[in-house]
Amino acid sequence: MKLLFVDESERNEMKKRYYFVILGAIIDKEQLINLERELLHFKEKNNLNTLKELREMIKYEDSSEVHFKFKKERRLELTEELSEISEKNNIKTIGVIIGPSSNQIAEYAEVYYGALSFMIERFFLKLKKENKKGLIICDSIGKRREKEIKKKVHEFLKEGELMMFDKSKGKFIERIYPINLFLEDEFSSILQLTDLICTSLQSAVWKFINQNNDFNLLNLKGNENQLINYNDFLKIYWDLFDKNLGGKVSGWGIKVWQ
Repeated sequence: MKLLFVDESERNEMKKRYYFVILGAIIDKEQLINLERELLHFKEKNNLNTLKELREMIKYEDSSEVHFKFKKERRLELTEELSEISEKNNIKTIGVIIGPSSNQIAEYAEVYYGALSFMIERFFLKLKKENKKGLIICDSIGKRREKEIKKKVHEFLKEGELMMFDKSKGKFIERIYPINLFLEDEFSSILQLTDLICTSLQSAVWKFINQNNDFNLLNLKGNENQLINYNDFLKIYWDLFDKNLGGKVSGWGIKVWQ
């Protein structure tokens, strides 16, 4: 069995959604306990209560400015170690980026579900290729949203099938248990790691948008490989992303969807 750990991030302002990012980390059950133990050891060794401290912002008593808790050089060193731990445990990641269209903040659950359904399709293909079964575990996003999303995902997995080129690749329930579980990442180091990778992808997208004045993501769609150049932390995690036979993440490991 393989497990898909899911985390999300978005950029919004004044009820305008710039984009929404969802990231899934896929791990085989045989590596699950070992990975969690290694991450727990990593946190203990580096005096971290949670991996999310690596992106935590703090305000010093003598200053009104906000700074990262750790200097960038140190965060890069620790990210290298996290990436090595992830590669050793055969983690593969999938990212989905939802463009702004006309989505409002009130439609968060619908956007989340849309991104997750696309990720489920990619997860299903991977499970089918490796003849494995799967389970989906998501970071908690609030009870009201979770209830709405769980209902949609349950129906999607129970009744849906993957169609490609007008041909069925199979029913989702043949490979994936028909529910997504929501857990507090406080209790899962793997979800915390997923959060860090998701945040690096989100930051790369934001920098790409600003440097290219591309708020509709028109220039990024189909060119997702460019994102490696827009965030130093994403560059370290890059080898974890699923790729097509040509070694590209576009449309497979990272997909812009509008």
